[in-house]
Amino acid sequence: MKLLCLTMALVAGFSPAFSQELTIHCIDVGWGDCTLIESPSGKNMMVDTGRPGSSSRLVAYLDSIGVSHLDYLVTTHYHEDHIGGLYAIVDDGVAIDTAYDREWYYCSDRYDERYEPVIRDIRHTISDSQVVDLGGGVAVRVVSVNGNGRLEPPFLDRQCDGDYSENDFSVAMVVECNGFQFFVGGDLSGVTGSGYTDIETSVAPEVGDVEIYRVNHHGSRFSTNQAFLDSLDPEVSIISVGGNSHGHPDTGVVRRLAETSVVYQTGDEDGNVVDGDIVIQTDCESYYTVNGDYYGVLFIDDRPTTILPDDFLLLQNHPNPFNNTTNITYCIGNDLTPGQEENSSEFLRVHLAVYNLIGQEVETLVEKDQSLGRYSIHWDASQYPSGIYYSRLQVENQCTTRKMTLLK
Repeated sequence: MKLLCLTMALVAGFSPAFSQELTIHCIDVGWGDCTLIESPSGKNMMVDTGRPGSSSRLVAYLDSIGVSHLDYLVTTHYHEDHIGGLYAIVDDGVAIDTAYDREWYYCSDRYDERYEPVIRDIRHTISDSQVVDLGGGVAVRVVSVNGNGRLEPPFLDRQCDGDYSENDFSVAMVVECNGFQFFVGGDLSGVTGSGYTDIETSVAPEVGDVEIYRVNHHGSRFSTNQAFLDSLDPEVSIISVGGNSHGHPDTGVVRRLAETSVVYQTGDEDGNVVDGDIVIQTDCESYYTVNGDYYGVLFIDDRPTTILPDDFLLLQNHPNPFNNTTNITYCIGNDLTPGQEENSSEFLRVHLAVYNLIGQEVETLVEKDQSLGRYSIHWDASQYPSGIYYSRLQVENQCTTRKMTLLK
């Protein structure tokens, strides 16, 4: 039985010492993408290499953290802002063991001269559902390649006389380490129209809940549709963006992200640095940091139990997001109808509480023995600031959580 449980080990003023941590670098390469994943095992993976104009900055960053070797390079798709820095890092002496991409040809000078020749001898086609093991408990799971089955080959961009946008073909992956999940999907599209095909909606169920969402397509209005965002339900969203004429990130997308997560941006559409390089560290079990900001992890508890069957606990609140007040409904013993608790003679210890984003308990709502059934309790949050909170229901040794967004 797997239930999501919020770890409460993180308290105010506590600075955990990372012994063996997964480190993810969202490198500021302007209006482009570059992500470096470093496993506790020592293996690493780079996803995309940014724009040509930012290659010197990428080289300097790798030098500064002592990276001169990549076990894996994954190219999400062939747009210049995702492949443009490859030649520079190789020219600087960075060795690459294995390069993965979506295989199909792309007609551009950058691809022909500075991408394909560099990776030709180490190139492999990445496959949907493929898992790359980085060791140390870190695995990278592929959830989409070349449109996730929604598009027909040949997978060519309209620029090459194909039928689709290159963005639609983006390789999308989930980095998983115990209870921590990080999504990265290049420029994956979330709408059908304006030259794009909605791939996000089909991918969402394969991704599931994540802690951190590396925002698709620099936060453009063609990405991050509501169904996709609802499914991922991230605590943190990271937008890689810099000076551009496309209006990235879109204000509507940023607003949507901010309703359910803390948003970090490498820069803004005018090229100004906002959060710069964004570094994530996690022990994969109880907490992670984003540029030094601490967050609790929703981890999967695999401990065996003989007490409660699957789907024994249900928890929800309405409205969500909410302004000051919300009703929290919970059910003990599958989806029982109201009043069934009166007919049950079995009592279990119930603890229902609300926690803030860093894992501090802010209010206990229920602490008593209750019989099987459905219950509802009103939570007045008028004394608390806007932000993300968690309701956490624990019955005996099983628990489940629900993220709640307070907007004032």
